[in-house]
Amino acid sequence: MSDYLDINNEELLKDFFSEAEQQVEQLESNILVIEQDPTNKEAIDEIFRAAHTLKGGSATVEMSELSGFTHAVEDLLDAIRSNQVTVTAGIPHYKLL
Repeated sequence: MSDYLDINNEELLKDFFSEAEQQVEQLESNILVIEQDPTNKEAIDEIFRAAHTLKGGSATVEMSELSGFTHAVEDLLDAIRSNQVTVTAGIPHYKLL
């Protein structure tokens, strides 16, 4: 394993947590948007991008549980974006949080 991917690399972890905080803020604000307007495609796309970024970052720092969770969120959002799943009032709380 390279030093860059070493889980003990403090700088990498610091960068990940800084980025993760921003992505979680994006998730939270856009979940509030879809609670008010479940058809808001822009908010759904923003949630997808934030989840995708978290998935990649968490995989890089070997946080497999977070990576797996965000992958599942991406799958749900793909289903929503392809109209296989309809967003209802309960989905933002049940599936995304």
